[in-house]
Order: sequence, then C-alpha cells, then structure tokens
Amino acid sequence: MIEAAFRQSVLERQENFSTYKLPKLDDLELDEVFERIRTAERIVCPDETREAYQVGGATENNELLVIQGINPVLLTAEHATSRIRYFRDERPSRQDPADQGTFGLSWVTRQDTDSSIVAALGRQTGDANYDIDHPLKEAMRPIICSPEVMAHLSVHRMFRGRVATPCDEQAFNIIFGIGDRPSEATKDFIDKAKEVAKKYDLRSGVNQSVIQFGGDTTPKRNEDGSFKTIILAAKGPGTTRTFSQAAGESINRPFIAAQLELASSILLQPSEHGTRRNFERQRAGVYLGYLFLRECVSIAATKI
Repeated sequence: MIEAAFRQSVLERQENFSTYKLPKLDDLELDEVFERIRTAERIVCPDETREAYQVGGATENNELLVIQGINPVLLTAEHATSRIRYFRDERPSRQDPADQGTFGLSWVTRQDTDSSIVAALGRQTGDANYDIDHPLKEAMRPIICSPEVMAHLSVHRMFRGRVATPCDEQAFNIIFGIGDRPSEATKDFIDKAKEVAKKYDLRSGVNQSVIQFGGDTTPKRNEDGSFKTIILAAKGPGTTRTFSQAAGESINRPFIAAQLELASSILLQPSEHGTRRNFERQRAGVYLGYLFLRECVSIAATKI
C-alpha cells in the first residue's frame, strides 16, 4: 500500500542521483549548462518564485516566443507559464501552475541544436494544450508546414513520484505521450528515445497509466478502494501533439509528434521548491534533463 512514508522514499530515490547508474558526467559542462538554463528560465520567472510565472516575461496577453531554426525539430513549451483552463463540460474554470523549468530547458536545447521553438511567455488567458483553438497553435502551424520541419516535441513537467503500481520502487522520470494512433516515424523515435533514457538510468514509460495523488503524499481512491489512475498519453483533441500530428498528416509527410512529460527532479524548479534546496541534486538533475532532451532532438533530426 502506498502511504506517506513509502511515497517519500520513492521521491528520495528519484532525486538522489548518486544512486543512479550514470556515465561519467562533465562537471565543467554541467555547471555551464545549469547556469545557462537558470538564466533562460528567468525570462519567464524573473524572481525565481512560483508566483512570477503568471505574468512571466510577457507585456501583453498570450505573448509568445516564436523562433524558427534550421534543425527539422520544433520544440514547444506551451505551459512554460501559468495558464487558465476553461473546461468544455460544466466544471468551473481553473488557473493551473506553470510547468516550471520547461522554458529554460527548451530554450537552451534550441540554442545548442538550432531547433525551432514556440513557448508561452506569460499573461495566458487560456490553455494551449487544451483549447482547440489557441494562438500558440497558430504560431506552430507555419513552422510545422514548412518543408524543413518534420518533428514536434512538446516539453512538459509532471509531478514527482509518479508510479504505476503500489509495488514500484522507482518513479518515472519521463513519460512519452503519443496518442492512440502514432505514426511509424513517432514509434521509431520513441524506441530510440527510450534507449537514451535507459543510458542515463532514467525510468520511462509510453502512454503510461499512473496513480493519482492528492497533494504530494496521499493516493486518491475509487469508491471500491482501488487507486485512481490517470493515463499520460497526450491524446486529447486540444493537445499540441494532436494538433501537430494532424498538421503533419495534412501535408502527407512522415511526422514525429510526441509529448515529453519530464519529472520535476530533472527540471529547474523555483527557489522555494524542495528539490531546489539541495543544490547538487538540482544541478545534476537539470543537466540530465538537458542531456536527454538534446539527444531526443538529435534522434528526431537524424530520423528525418
């Protein structure tokens, strides 16, 4: 049974990178990459607190960063800042927090691979990964439809300690969402990306079902006492992954469309976050996230 103590032990193992079977990491590059990502993240989080992500670096509503590179991969950080979700059913709207750290990671990876990027800078009035129509999707369209771009990787943050069963001793570091009918190019990309995760001792899953938690420790249960679960598959009609797959299909090309859910332990977090207080672990985790995403971009570009 998953109780608070067990949940905490899973979190501890996920964030203690000294227990991972890692190749030797370059400390000099590690320091440089960490500081570059930290500097980039300040664009959307100037004072490094959770609250700063609402306005971010925007001067007007729904402001975006849009850059097209020469690499055939588009990176999106649609939840780089806080957003508002207006549900399509009777549920009330809600403001959701940013996927902290996704902007800095995506920006530095874009710089080092000359990829394209579309990211939310702040003052968001909707949710680009839920709304069927959104300015961010419209900014993606011409990039996706350009002859050079044939892959889209949507970068997101997931909660720490995501597990599939009460017996899991290692939480997921990465979950790939590829929808119900991924292209052959997407499936081939995922096979290779999973091997990259394994190289860095990062646990990955695809369209993974995980246990839901209330807060950070208590598992949610159904009326019969079983655990409530959620599937991270990025298959909703409003996701940017669904949008890019459809756009790729409309121009009849082999297109890679995948959502990457990265654990907060491998993303830069605000100053008040628990992981951030342990600088060495945060530094190592951010570097691992960078190495993983950079290799994913390389795989996607090579596949083309």
